[in-house]
Amino acid sequence: MGRKPLTPEQREQKRLALNARLREEYANSAEVREMKKKRYREKTECIKAYSLQRYHSRNKELEELRQKVMELESKIPQ
Repeated sequence: MGRKPLTPEQREQKRLALNARLREEYANSAEVREMKKKRYREKTECIKAYSLQRYHSRNKELEELRQKVMELESKIPQ
């Protein structure tokens, strides 16, 4: 006596369950967690660098505006 063959629905359920288990194992693997942490660190470093660049750029613009204001004020007769 052998096993009764699985129906197409049972095969599909078995396949989906196996895929779900494999996905779960992959998601929980140390390598994937470490990769996610590394990507997060790289992303935050890029954001910090961009913010710092914008901050310095903005300060430069403000300094240039201050210089223009001082020049214009010096031209106003007292």
